[in-house]
This record gives sequence, structure tokens and C-alpha cells, in this order.
Amino acid sequence: MNKQRIAKMTARSKHVEQSFKDSKNELAAFVSHNPEVYKDLLKKLICQGLIKLMEAEVTIVCRKSDLKLVQSVLVEATSLYKSIMRDQVKMLGGQEPPCELKIDENNWLPEYSESEGGKAEASCVGGVRLHARAGRIVCSNTLDERLELCYQEAIPQIRKLLFPDYH
Repeated sequence: MNKQRIAKMTARSKHVEQSFKDSKNELAAFVSHNPEVYKDLLKKLICQGLIKLMEAEVTIVCRKSDLKLVQSVLVEATSLYKSIMRDQVKMLGGQEPPCELKIDENNWLPEYSESEGGKAEASCVGGVRLHARAGRIVCSNTLDERLELCYQEAIPQIRKLLFPDYH
């Protein structure tokens, strides 16, 4: 009886994990088929990371395949960041904060590989990682990290959808 219960729980867990892998594959397909949407998303991910860090010098790590896209949005992302900070942070007194961005061209996020599926460290769908203070402060704004966060929060709902009779 106990072995059956464990086998059933293991099977359910495999189905839930498969739904995560399928979601990651769909996200990768969306990114590759919608370059303009992804470009805008990169700009916003960089801006959000800058807001989280609030540092004057920030290094960006991206996938090698995203280098040109990231380079193309740096000025816009910096302008958006400065505008938001100037308008919404009273402590700055209406002044723009200093912000110097550089891309780390010696370290790359791993390229996406469908075969690596659920292994976030081995494969990256997209996004950026921002480093400040010689790498001591890190803001990981990758799509994989965001998907993982959503997945962890949604596991109970996913189980209910996949197994409505399970209590």
C-alpha cells in the first residue's frame, strides 16, 4: 500500500516537472520567434535590475547570442532608469543618478539547450544578470529565474489542474 502511494506521488511529480520543462521550451520558442518583443523585454529587465541595484557601475552578463540585442538597448535602458529614478525617488531631488554600464564579454550566460530542460545553470532561455561592486552584488534577471519563481508559486495550482481528484 505504501509503495503504491510513493509510486503515485513520484508519477505526479514527474508530470509536474514535465509541465515546467514544456513551459521553458515554449518560452524559448516565443523568445526566438519574437525578437522585437524580446528586445523590449531585455531593455525592461536591465532597467529593473538597475533599479534593484541602485549602483553607479554595473556589469551586465548575457548570452553570447544576445550580445547585439543587449548592446542595442543599453542607452534606452539607462535613460529609462535615470528617468524613473529622477521622477520617483525624492531623495535624488530631481537629479539623475550616475549610471555606467558595461557588458562582460569574458563571461556569458549559457545558451539555451532543449536537452538541458530543467537545469537552469546548464541552459538559459534569455535575460540578463547584473553585477555590481566587483561581483559581490548580483541581480539575476534571467527568464529562467523568473519562470522558476512562477513555477514554485504555482505548483499547488498546477497539481490541481493536472490531478483534480487528488487531495
